[in-house]
Amino acid sequence: MPIGNCQLPIEGSWNIIESSGGYRFWPDKVKGEGFFISCVKKLDGDDDTREIRVRKKLEPLSKKEKEVVKEWVKETDHEFVKVQSTVFAVPGDLLNEVNILSNTLHVIYSGTLIGELVRDKLIPGHALAMSVLVSDEVERVEVDHNHAINYLKKKELREINTGKGWKLITYRNYPLGWINALPNRINNYYPKELRILKDI
Repeated sequence: MPIGNCQLPIEGSWNIIESSGGYRFWPDKVKGEGFFISCVKKLDGDDDTREIRVRKKLEPLSKKEKEVVKEWVKETDHEFVKVQSTVFAVPGDLLNEVNILSNTLHVIYSGTLIGELVRDKLIPGHALAMSVLVSDEVERVEVDHNHAINYLKKKELREINTGKGWKLITYRNYPLGWINALPNRINNYYPKELRILKDI
């Protein structure tokens, strides 16, 4: 199936750099963490993908696994699939396309990473904390500026009064990420690669 790159109209003021058949959003030039996109188009044949045979589909969750995930996410039209023990949420109307791409390309990441299933429990992923999918029933812990900075530096958290279990840390009602409160300490689950390295 021949495909070709599509050139997108990019304004210079956006500071997006055209590179390697795609577009780079360097974090020092645009707002955000930075990423790369490329737009491709099928050059011939029918555009209807429904007839493409999918050899291997992404594994759906079992009924028991769905019950575990249900406690963490809102009711949506997303389908929940897993790769080994990692759970992803994919918009229901895009699942067929994701299955097609997964059969023809090396897909590193698709949908929203919900978390990892470990012994009938979910270890929530950072992407879930940052998404609109996280359930309103998940307990939030609002922190002040100093605690928020310490959390984002992935430092040890002290003097936060909360019960045991997984909580969503928020600052001014904006989610920052997860903690897991144990009887004698609070585990900071902010991703190491995203932590603040400099003093503010």
